[in-house]
Amino acid sequence: MKSALSRTVVNLGIGFLALRLIASPVPQASQQTPCCFAHDGYQGVCVVMPGEGETCESILEYLNKAGTVGKTYCGGSRLRGNWTAVPCPRPRTEAAATSTRLRRH
Repeated sequence: MKSALSRTVVNLGIGFLALRLIASPVPQASQQTPCCFAHDGYQGVCVVMPGEGETCESILEYLNKAGTVGKTYCGGSRLRGNWTAVPCPRPRTEAAATSTRLRRH
């Protein structure tokens, strides 16, 4: 009888843990995918990792709204208006960097 009760308690514990794992929030793609923007007055591509509650669209809106202050997007740039979303540059891998260095010699 005692072993049946022990198994029931163990099974309930395993079931509870499985439920917790299933119900855990999964990170959204926007939290892991960078947003990239360009501006004629900004050198290069501005790459921003959205924070909690942010999207690429909300960041672009911020960059294009006159008078917005307080965020440090794009190196703290004060440029407002005329920002556009652009494809993000492909990250360079160490192998590609090494291959490029070898070709230069």
